[in-house]
Amino acid sequence: MHNFFIFIKFNVVGLISTLIHLIASLFVFNYFSFTIYESNFYGFIFAFIFSFLFHNYWTFKINKFNINVLIRFLTTSACLYLLSNLSLLLSIKYFNSMISLLISSIIFALFSFFIHLNWSFK
Repeated sequence: MHNFFIFIKFNVVGLISTLIHLIASLFVFNYFSFTIYESNFYGFIFAFIFSFLFHNYWTFKINKFNINVLIRFLTTSACLYLLSNLSLLLSIKYFNSMISLLISSIIFALFSFFIHLNWSFK
């Protein structure tokens, strides 16, 4: 039962983080005329900060700062960010910028769950 609640919390934080990433990316893209890749980076930064804090203190209840957890989280997130940009690069050829950002954000979220659950916060 404990893992079920972690799963629910992880998904709540992940959903909010994905929305933050998407909203921040679109905001920066539309109002500051950054490229889609620059916009995706800013969205990633906002989502990363939110996600780490809430997963660390709420989802997994570590309740103190742990540099090893931060390094694993950052490593995982950076790799997923690169995957996200690859999906953005591929999808932008077939879809408009907004749809491409949505696809990229969803791919990031799906891989994120499994890796953070099984490695980053262990």
